[in-house]
Amino acid sequence: MTARSYVSIAALCTLLFAGVAAGVGNTWDEDAQAGVQAYLHGDYAAAERHLLAALRTAEEMGPEDPRLALSLNNLALVYHAQGRYDEAEPVYKRAISITERALGPDHPNLAASLGNLAELYRTQKKYVEAEPLYREALMIWQQAVGSYDLQVALWLEDCADVLRKLNRNQEAAKMEARANVIRAAHTI
Repeated sequence: MTARSYVSIAALCTLLFAGVAAGVGNTWDEDAQAGVQAYLHGDYAAAERHLLAALRTAEEMGPEDPRLALSLNNLALVYHAQGRYDEAEPVYKRAISITERALGPDHPNLAASLGNLAELYRTQKKYVEAEPLYREALMIWQQAVGSYDLQVALWLEDCADVLRKLNRNQEAAKMEARANVIRAAHTI
């Protein structure tokens, strides 16, 4: 599992448990959980099938329901994992738009989706597009979770890789040094 999927799965679990606790969206919960499990096991066909079912259910919950955004984000992860980049990009973008409206511009789920889109661009060697998304994801995540969260180190490393590809080595070195400090704090 990649760093990017770690954040998405964590965000998904947060919303899944919130939905179960509230007793809403049992069909969505079941399909979303089954989709995540299939994704984690590398069964992308089953993941897509379950996440599309979750998406259909979430569409009925309203255009700004957080479960809709989460369904889209996780479906895009499946497309991304399969190399279906042209399909993943608009799905990530729709997830970002809905998340921002539904949960606000400072929510960790927004950071997760931004980080996932950044990773898609990095995978496609679209470094100029990836960099600002990593930076925005970092800013949101740090405000919500803290500067020493391990996800911060992962995104710093990813952003540093992008900066190196853009021949901005000094900036990359600073990010890598900061990531190393965070990682060291987690090994104590």
